[in-house]
Amino acid sequence: MEWLEVHIDTNHAGLEPLEIFLSANGVDGVVIDDEQDFQSFLENNHQYWDYVDEDLEKQMQGLSQIRLYLEQNASVPETVESLKSQLAALRAQYPTVDFGSLDVQLANVKDEDWENNWKQYYKPMEIGERLLVIPEWEQENVKGQAKYAGKVPLILEPGLTFGTGSHATTRLCLTALEENVHGGETVLDLGCGSGILSIAALRLGAVSAKAVDIDEKCLTVAYENAALNGIGKDRYTVLVGDVLSDG
Repeated sequence: MEWLEVHIDTNHAGLEPLEIFLSANGVDGVVIDDEQDFQSFLENNHQYWDYVDEDLEKQMQGLSQIRLYLEQNASVPETVESLKSQLAALRAQYPTVDFGSLDVQLANVKDEDWENNWKQYYKPMEIGERLLVIPEWEQENVKGQAKYAGKVPLILEPGLTFGTGSHATTRLCLTALEENVHGGETVLDLGCGSGILSIAALRLGAVSAKAVDIDEKCLTVAYENAALNGIGKDRYTVLVGDVLSDG
């Protein structure tokens, strides 16, 4: 199925009345992009990150818009023209509200599986001399490949948490683990995300590991990734909490 993505450009002050107007006209499934909300979100959630991608910040710079989606059919041109007329009437109805440009832009969008499309870009990764990080859905493709013989497999399904092995800092930590874990160690993984580092340590020979994160999603994801690698709770403990304030 194909959709028409409709962008309505406005400003921060115009977002709320524009959203109310669209809802009153039967349009409830909208996406709001706003630089001020984005910056406020970053300021109030410093505990989750210490770096924000510069390209993302540039993408959000000066942005205040509402996006809605129309199923492509014969009535779409008429619907878009009607929307433009209604927006002009809205500005006239509320002359004291600064709605910005209210320009309408259109783009065609295919109905795809957005949740899983990213997986096509995440392939097995050789890290250091011994480790091979394998996405869970790539296991069958790896089997029997001579170039991976002798590697220590680390199977991973990152889910919605940080830690796939592709980020440079994660790769550096994995390389350091490979160099320093020789067998029998006890490991603490602070800020564990997907659990990739602590699980890698166990696969390399550590005897036990504790993994901690402030994000509750990590509890489920890390345990599931441990299970994919044959690691049970007798060797692996995942905890959720803030180490600075959580007794």
